[in-house]
Amino acid sequence: MNKRHKRNRNLGITYKRSFNGLRIMQCDEGVIVNYLSRVYETIDKALEDHPRTTAVRVDLRIGSYLAGSNSLMISEFIASLISQIEADSKRKKRSGKRVHKCNVRYAWVKEKDTALNQHYHMVLFFNKDSYAFLGSCLLYTSPSPRD
Repeated sequence: MNKRHKRNRNLGITYKRSFNGLRIMQCDEGVIVNYLSRVYETIDKALEDHPRTTAVRVDLRIGSYLAGSNSLMISEFIASLISQIEADSKRKKRSGKRVHKCNVRYAWVKEKDTALNQHYHMVLFFNKDSYAFLGSCLLYTSPSPRD
């Protein structure tokens, strides 16, 4: 049975243990169906782009000096990641290696439930022919705190 979110009536909540035939983690407050649908669409599009897809879960922890930061951090993170992938592809091409197209797809959620500082849970989808596993070429460094 789907209900409506208390603070946003446009969001539906489900208490079921599955969504579109896939098992989902459940919590006492339920899970927002709209978000599940978007994640499902993102996975579907990632597999449409690249039938051989690598999925990587990432937790981005935010230091207390960045507390109060907003969702632009995710946009900056993704822009940096895409830029690094493009640079890696150019490097591979110059060295004569085969380069596979790699569209990055992602889903994320911000959390500050019981943690001291907010943090983000993210899943990244890559073309497995380009990136089959994590390595040193996909790095992101956050800005240092100003003294």
